Amino acid sequence: MQASVVPSISESHSSMPLSKVGAAFVELFDWRLFGDPRGVSTLALPTILDPAPPCAVTLGEAASSAFGQAAFCCGLAVPHPSASLEHRLESTTEYAGQIGSPATAPPRLAALDQMTRLIAAASPPSGDSISTLAWASTYMLRKLGFNVHLFDAAPDFGGIWRLNCYPGARVDSEVPLYGLSFPEVWRSWNFSCKYPDFKELRQYFNHLDEKLELRKDCSFNHRVRSAHWDDAAQKWTLTAGPSEDKTVTVTAQHVIFCLGFASKVNIPKIPGMEKFKGKIIHTGEWDESIDCTGKKAAVIGTGASGIQVSQEIGPLVDRLTVFVRTPNLALPMRQQKLEASAQEAFKDIYPEIFEKRKKTFGGFHYDFDPRDTLSVSAEERERLYEELWARGGFHFWLETFHDLYANKDANKTAYDFWQKKVAARIKDPKKREILCPEEWPHTFGTVRPSLEQNYYEVMNQDNVEIISIKRGGDEGIKEITETGVRLNSGREIELDQIILATGFDTHTGGFKQIDIRGKQGLPLTDKWSQGCNSLNGLNTAKFPNLFFLYGPHGPTAYSNGPSTVEVQAEWVCEFIKYMRDNKIASFDVDGEAEAKFGEHINELSAKTLFHESHGWYMGRNIPGKPVQALNFTGGIPLYVTELDECKKAGYQGYNLVKA
Repeated sequence: MQASVVPSISESHSSMPLSKVGAAFVELFDWRLFGDPRGVSTLALPTILDPAPPCAVTLGEAASSAFGQAAFCCGLAVPHPSASLEHRLESTTEYAGQIGSPATAPPRLAALDQMTRLIAAASPPSGDSISTLAWASTYMLRKLGFNVHLFDAAPDFGGIWRLNCYPGARVDSEVPLYGLSFPEVWRSWNFSCKYPDFKELRQYFNHLDEKLELRKDCSFNHRVRSAHWDDAAQKWTLTAGPSEDKTVTVTAQHVIFCLGFASKVNIPKIPGMEKFKGKIIHTGEWDESIDCTGKKAAVIGTGASGIQVSQEIGPLVDRLTVFVRTPNLALPMRQQKLEASAQEAFKDIYPEIFEKRKKTFGGFHYDFDPRDTLSVSAEERERLYEELWARGGFHFWLETFHDLYANKDANKTAYDFWQKKVAARIKDPKKREILCPEEWPHTFGTVRPSLEQNYYEVMNQDNVEIISIKRGGDEGIKEITETGVRLNSGREIELDQIILATGFDTHTGGFKQIDIRGKQGLPLTDKWSQGCNSLNGLNTAKFPNLFFLYGPHGPTAYSNGPSTVEVQAEWVCEFIKYMRDNKIASFDVDGEAEAKFGEHINELSAKTLFHESHGWYMGRNIPGKPVQALNFTGGIPLYVTELDECKKAGYQGYNLVKA
């Protein structure tokens, strides 16, 4: 059973001249920060605060983007942190409100208010799964003179890495790009490898807390239950608490939802699930006490978590059955160990690295090749593909020819190259046909590719069976029994564990878990019942003073998370400061502006092959979910430009109401 091999920059570099250490680090990451002539930042699309600071509250969702759920509050009057939980809850019972529909996952949210008194009950300050969304917002609001408090339902810091802790879980954006750009954070932190796992990311988040002093403004084990807009008071009323019978009610002028795009797991409805005597668990709700060693395990799904958990437990289990509906067009991760000395030698240009995130399509340090795919010779195309493949990570996905996701013939050349590379690694012809068929299952890269280390070698193992469950096939899953899975053919597979790697109800699913009501009591779920709509991917009409980050209609899933998070958080905080400085009590999105932005989102998407994607980019992974473009397909530079234009025009598209 083959283990992944991880190369390293050795400790011997510590004795090298600084310039050589830096050169080694450049070679490792290939930053190419200083004017790569091939770099472009768009796809090939046809032309187309007061003396008494106000209060801020943010709330997030534990199963959110890597950087998670929170609530901020200004001018807090809170029971002393040293008091017992019982005393602190008792001291706020008079403010406790009725809960709306119960949430099934921890929500995150942020709010600002000009209150002189705000009551918040909190569990002992042990941390939370706050995401960078909440962290960035908290930190920026503090710098602008706002007092901030965060509510979170999870017990500690970690964001998505608090719940996505299955075997093999790790980030697919390389460091330091996957992190906040605040110098007080990165100057005193070094990662151990290019793509850290969930355990190291939790350590990084604790470091964030230590340097940014986040914990003092956090109330953990507090799930946000409801958020209702009061038309008369022009404020939001929120309820949050550790349980349905222990909640607090707070009011706030602004609310910022930091739920991320993956905060509601997608549990498939397979007949008989309740009968199974073994363990069924979703990778997004993993229990770290689970041990797969020596078990008969099944993995249903081949998204990112399916790839990672399969390659991790394959060498450990007695037998692994992998159910594949659509093969993952996975790319080589090229994991590498990193020595602190190499990272320290390179930190003088970290600011430029972080600044470049705003200037590339996906918020990475590389961008698309400006040439058309079919305009170069087959030999030149092969040369570039080989170069990008050797670099690993998302280079083959996001540093390729700029028209690859607008031209199907061009796209086919990338798939054919991918298929050739992967087929050479799979020994069994049947497994090869399922995992890398000669006839493409979909256009390359329009369903997010995962990064693998030794996935195909693990799939080669004799103890691994791969079953294609295309709809209507004999090997499709008919039902789950007490002892395993029964296929349509009648065959039964005995199992101890069933692992659901079936993804999320992305972008909008997390909002369904909170009772959110806008003007005249309008439920957000009603407004978005036929599809979500927004302005700038940050606000939605009839929900005044409400923001959401890293959610629908932002660059979100087409980007490195922190790159989008910081762009959005900066803009939102500046908008809130503008309102404070100009004595604006509330805003609402203009309906016509929202409609035009929706058309813009769809037009951008329709010009690309992403629009035909069968997966979660368009919401097609959830039965009954409206099919629509859920991401801003124009890339981060265009998104930044449009946000800047909106701001320079006096926040055009927003109806502002003076206090």
